[in-house]
Amino acid sequence: MKKQKMKLALMVAAMGAAVQSQAAIETYDINFAGGGYSASGQIYVENGYATSGFLDVTAGADLGTYALVSRTSSLINGVGLTVRIAGAHDQIFDDAVSLNSNPFLTGDGLEFANDHSIGFNLWGNNPGSYSLFDASQNTYNIVAGIANLAAVPEPETTTKYAGLSALGLVGLVSIRRKFLTVG
Repeated sequence: MKKQKMKLALMVAAMGAAVQSQAAIETYDINFAGGGYSASGQIYVENGYATSGFLDVTAGADLGTYALVSRTSSLINGVGLTVRIAGAHDQIFDDAVSLNSNPFLTGDGLEFANDHSIGFNLWGNNPGSYSLFDASQNTYNIVAGIANLAAVPEPETTTKYAGLSALGLVGLVSIRRKFLTVG
């Protein structure tokens, strides 16, 4: 009986540690304003790369919501991916997000597109300077502006980790009590 409780407690503690060690997907609000364009959205970042998200263009040409084009499935050896958007325009992007840097996006940036082959590329130039490229209607339209990134808190993740840790502690305390009463 002692061995079974000990195994159970160790398994619960190991499960809690395994869940905590997994790479967390973090949610960030992203905003851009400049050159007559205004856009906001959300991106989901895992291990320094945006894995999914959207951009809602609310001012400028080609208003609408655009989905992140994820490079994670086809990036080769860390090289940016090229995608053909809006007819003849090739756009390079890498989805790298440097959370503690300014700019937080590299020169290749993030690519957002919709079903009608209209795409937007957002990238960083220098500290505080970003560009948004609208590849619509076979015209180049690059506008300079300011972008920001803000973390969205995820309280349910903290609650989940706390619950698993507490369960492991309860198991360890019950085993300790059993040993103390036996001895």
